[in-house]
Amino acid sequence: MRDKAAGLMGLVHGSRMSLDGKIVEQTLSQWVDMGGKPRTTEILFAPHVRSCCYVFSAKSPVLQQLGPEWEDALNRLNGVISLSLKVRALTAYYSRGFYDIHDSGICVGCQEKFFLNSRDGGQRNLAAVWLR
Repeated sequence: MRDKAAGLMGLVHGSRMSLDGKIVEQTLSQWVDMGGKPRTTEILFAPHVRSCCYVFSAKSPVLQQLGPEWEDALNRLNGVISLSLKVRALTAYYSRGFYDIHDSGICVGCQEKFFLNSRDGGQRNLAAVWLR
């Protein structure tokens, strides 16, 4: 995310656990505290696991852990439930007035060139940004 007018740039990790922990909401609050404004902030959804590859059976313990705020992010079809991290994050962004949102459209589950924890053996991933 960035706000050119305020001179701010930031990264937010939007995993299921981060979204459950209200990391996006906390980041947006701090963003505004530092001078970022919803109307001048651009947000980009980077490649991430999308609902096409984030699927569960109806009896999955993961689903039992999700609160009511996830309801709009769940898609139920023929006993299979898919989860959209994007829909859950958009709810947080929209409710705080952030609307300039772009999407890479890339699913890391569909393309093996990207790391996916559940597919790639529980390894960890590291991302870094260096600005001059």
